[in-house]
Amino acid sequence: MLKYLIKKYVIWMVLSYITIVGVLHTFVLIPQRNTIEHYRTERTQLEYDYMKMTRSPAFLNSINTSIQAALAKTRSFEWVESGEADSSLIFYNYIYRTAEKNNLSVIEMILTEKPKGRKTKKDLYHTWKVKFSGSFNGILKLVEEVESDRRFVVIEEISARENKDKEYETFYEMVFLCLKKGAYEKRKTGN
Repeated sequence: MLKYLIKKYVIWMVLSYITIVGVLHTFVLIPQRNTIEHYRTERTQLEYDYMKMTRSPAFLNSINTSIQAALAKTRSFEWVESGEADSSLIFYNYIYRTAEKNNLSVIEMILTEKPKGRKTKKDLYHTWKVKFSGSFNGILKLVEEVESDRRFVVIEEISARENKDKEYETFYEMVFLCLKKGAYEKRKTGN
């Protein structure tokens, strides 16, 4: 009778053992192996990075390079006060070259002063009103070039009005802001 039962159910027993082994292998052993391999790789990378940091002068040089790049970036925010000349002259040269490149004429440029006794954003920025004449397409190119340049310039306001003397000519007045030297540090520290 035992032989009969074994013959009758041996196929089902083998299939059930194979299924149990397959489920354990798929849902327990493979994820466990993948997790162990992931942690092994991470440990190896951390050991390599630690060795690189502690023994490599190239790593220290890369840190120095990163610091120099950050300083250059902050200098590009304060570019009008580079110390080479007056901030208005530096800004005028920049805006004049940019306008000339876009077929615009600079009619007038005025450095605006902050109101006395009030703390405004003008304490942080140099503010210039610049009047241009030229085509609308030239103004669009100028705005695009100023906004995409690495130098930090904010275009605060743009206005247009028709020239009363010449019929098909338009004047464009724009207000530009450039960060004063150390202004972002003053803002950060609350001074």
